[in-house]
Amino acid sequence: MVVRIGRNTITRAVLEHLTAVEAVLTDENEPRRPVPPGVVPDPPNYERCIAYLATFAGGPHSGHKLDAAQLERQCMLEHQDLQTQTLGLLITHYWVSEEAKRVGIRVTGRDVRREEAHASWAKRARRFLLAAGVQPPDERFVIEGRLLLTKLQRRTLPVYAKLRRSARPETAQMAAEVDAEIQELSDAMTRRWAPRTRCRSGFVVSQCSEYTASSSP
Repeated sequence: MVVRIGRNTITRAVLEHLTAVEAVLTDENEPRRPVPPGVVPDPPNYERCIAYLATFAGGPHSGHKLDAAQLERQCMLEHQDLQTQTLGLLITHYWVSEEAKRVGIRVTGRDVRREEAHASWAKRARRFLLAAGVQPPDERFVIEGRLLLTKLQRRTLPVYAKLRRSARPETAQMAAEVDAEIQELSDAMTRRWAPRTRCRSGFVVSQCSEYTASSSP
């Protein structure tokens, strides 16, 4: 276990898997070609990542050629950045889930299936995503989080809910009010859940109770 959020836990295995998923989706959210193996950093030796980056290093527009040690460091830093980004997204997912539960909001299987039917993950993209290790449960996890956040915002943010119902164009004042509401919701979740988010050393991000500015990765 690397993080505990209330009764929820994030294991190292889950984090590594979803870091790989994040790498694939960051490269191309709807791939129209096979995803190169090196797109997903592969610690500890980063052999596939180094080979992938080497195809770009030293090219006509690269400025200078990077050696193997520099490429390995680049892969390591990329993996660390992806892991930090993924961990932050996972923690926020569970914060939203707990907030939704607190106010009586839930997402049903029917909600997820309906969203899947209209999702931008086209069938041709799914084929390449599956080959790259992005499985249907990963897609459902992302969709569930997005639906929970939307329902939470509609329930708790009056101006946001009004904007979603309105057929009129969004005004600058309304946009500013929505931004303020969203920030207030984010701040409220941070106050409520950061103290209940325990992170192991080496996995501390800004949402963790152990976080200080000096402890950031």
